[in-house]
This record gives sequence, C-alpha cells and structure tokens, in this order.
Amino acid sequence: MKEKPILFSAPMVRAILEGRKTQTRRVVKLTEIHASEIQFWASNGGGEFIGWNRNDSSFWVNAPYEVGMRLWVRETFMCGEEEGHGMGVRRLFYMADNPGQDPHGGFCWCGPDMAWGVHPSIHMPRWASRITLEVTGVRVERVRDISSGDAIAEGCRGLPTSSGGIDWVNDYAHLWDSINEKRGYGWDVNPWVWIIGFRLIDTTERGNG
Repeated sequence: MKEKPILFSAPMVRAILEGRKTQTRRVVKLTEIHASEIQFWASNGGGEFIGWNRNDSSFWVNAPYEVGMRLWVRETFMCGEEEGHGMGVRRLFYMADNPGQDPHGGFCWCGPDMAWGVHPSIHMPRWASRITLEVTGVRVERVRDISSGDAIAEGCRGLPTSSGGIDWVNDYAHLWDSINEKRGYGWDVNPWVWIIGFRLIDTTERGNG
C-alpha cells in the first residue's frame, strides 16, 4: 500500500483529531504558462489529471495523491523524560496537544530535545508520527472556488459577519494566506490546488518507553 508524509500545522492537527478537518488543499505545481492558460481539468480516474488550455491543447499531470493512499502526518514535536521513573523513560510531546507550549502533567523539561524548535514538523521521522490518514478523494480547482461546506471540512470555525451570519470562506482565506502567501501562492493569486479528502484511520501514540 502506498504511503507518503504530509505536513500539518498544530491547529490543523487539532482539527483532525477533533474530527473537524477532513480535507486539505495543496498547490498544483505548474509552469507559469500552464497556470495562466488552463481552462478546466478532468480526471482519468487513475490518478492522472488532464488540463485543457484556451487553444484546446492539453497536458497530463500525475496527482501526488490517490484514493486509498495512506498519509502519515508530520507535526511539530519534542522529546521529554517522565518524572518518577528515573532517567531514560522517554515520551514524545506534540505541539498540537500543548497550545500553551507546556507539556501536560507528570513530565519534566529535561534534556536538549525539550524545545519545539529542535524537531520541526518537516524533520519528523516515520516512527514518531502518531496520525495516519487514508485518502478518500482527489480533485482540482482554483483555491478561491472553495465552498462554505468545503471550508468547514478544512477545519475552519468561521468568522462572524455584520448581519449575524458566519463567513466560512473568508476564514479559510486567512488560513490559506498564513501558510502560502509568503511562498508566492496567496489567495489573490488564486492558484490551482489539489483537494485531498481523507479520513482518520490511526492515532497510535509513538515513542514511549
């Protein structure tokens, strides 16, 4: 079975664990010419997508994700030692569980690894990952075409409007820009994105003992 790592921020990890997040959007990496000319996409149902340009020419793109693939989550973590059990009893701490950056009860700040910056998410090894997802769907669209329902599936809580309603899409726009604007793929750029639907299949704790 195919599997690959996927990065999530601490707030998004919390949303996954709380059952609020079942989708994620990732930029489709295209040449500048392709990105400006694409009119629509179609799937062949086998993990490949075809993009059609204004002049009716087309090109194929292999999706980096496919239905049934397992995704193991990389998140920010650190290592600690449990109090009362002597040295060498190790446990992993995850920033998503400690939004105030303080580990919960019975564990002390011991050793050089006890800092969030020591183990950023990009460097998490497979053995330290506690969350496994299964891809349930893959499609392509412009990021600004997101619906309110999909913004909710992205884990957004929504922003209040002046009329007393909830604006889910604007909340997602802020989330998107907080991650992607500095990379050149801001909301205003409106890049093509992979929409990956997933379900949580495993939350096994790692690294104890």
